[in-house]
Amino acid sequence: MIIRFIGGGRELGGNCVEITSNNESILLDVGMPIEKNYSEEITFRDTYAGILISHTHMDHYLRMEFLKDKKVNVYISDPMKDIFEANEIFLNERILNYKSFLLYESEEVEIGDFKITPYLQDHSSFDSRGFLIEVEGKKVFYTGDFRFHGRKSSRKENLISKLKEKDIDVLITDGTNISNNKINITEYSIQKKIMQEIKNTNGLVTVNFSSQNIDRIVSIYKASRKNNRTFIIDLYTAYLLMKLSKYAKLPNPLTYSHLRVYYPQNQICKVIKNHNSKILNLFREKSIYLDEVILEPNKYVFQIRPSFIEEVEKLTPTLNIYSMWEGYLEKEEYNKFKSHYVGNGISFKIIHTSGHISKTELKEFIEQVKPKKIFIIHTNSDLGEMSFSNVFYPENGFQIEI
Repeated sequence: MIIRFIGGGRELGGNCVEITSNNESILLDVGMPIEKNYSEEITFRDTYAGILISHTHMDHYLRMEFLKDKKVNVYISDPMKDIFEANEIFLNERILNYKSFLLYESEEVEIGDFKITPYLQDHSSFDSRGFLIEVEGKKVFYTGDFRFHGRKSSRKENLISKLKEKDIDVLITDGTNISNNKINITEYSIQKKIMQEIKNTNGLVTVNFSSQNIDRIVSIYKASRKNNRTFIIDLYTAYLLMKLSKYAKLPNPLTYSHLRVYYPQNQICKVIKNHNSKILNLFREKSIYLDEVILEPNKYVFQIRPSFIEEVEKLTPTLNIYSMWEGYLEKEEYNKFKSHYVGNGISFKIIHTSGHISKTELKEFIEQVKPKKIFIIHTNSDLGEMSFSNVFYPENGFQIEI
């Protein structure tokens, strides 16, 4: 078995790991790095037995474009398929053009000589997966992005127990936070912090968050309810929640109270352009106009994006809660957004917790699983602080025979 690190080595995101056995190969994710704006060509094989996508963040699938001319089967879960469908409508992405096969929790799938078992992970993307790969009598576990402080933190002991039983030969894992000693606060603590900020605010509260961070949406919804406010989400978020509510108990805009839908013009245009006008009728009864918000600002918490800030400029929020990765604030659109708010005297507060495991918890995880070799990717650090003799920080292009 040969493992080749195509992407994610010494960089944030861009995960792409190739495993080859007997001239047959699979790929684990095909992402684009977060902090680099480039589309450099990568040397892929002519064909792959399958591509396993761990979750629906772009730094784990966006390089699918480079494989458009190759014979390839993509393995995703039912919820991921729904998210990709929504992204195709609202973001013009085309991953579903590939033949896809569905993966189910802890259900083994054979792809050529490879036996694959997916495991649900706690991450800031709904239905994220890690993969156990068994081939040539060896066992590789790829964590994808994961953590133990979100709403699925209870899965920690079960995951560790199963991996200990398997006697893992190779662990390929998420090293996003190994360069800092931050203690990640729990998602439940985030909910309490947001609830308190809303309680202390007289006037409209706006919020920035990723629509795919379902844990955060639940936190904001519950925090809004505790303050007897209605949470206003945009059309894209509403559509995602509607689709994903069949898999978990989520705030579905069609059935939940204190949840309304705002229709941004750019999202309306995308829906019409992609011939999905019927979506515009789904939430008409729950739709809201800006005039309603202006009349009673104390009643609402309003989702806001830089992409439609100009069309809602007549809103006068008292507070904006930024609940995303702080690195995005260095990008032009969010930098301008923050400057606009601060320049107009609007309080701008950051309330967020990482979607990735902390350094301390990663060390504990490794100590309990006891893999024979450890490869840390999805990090631009090489601190060598993990205190294990079998830890490697591979660069892109590095390959090893196991």
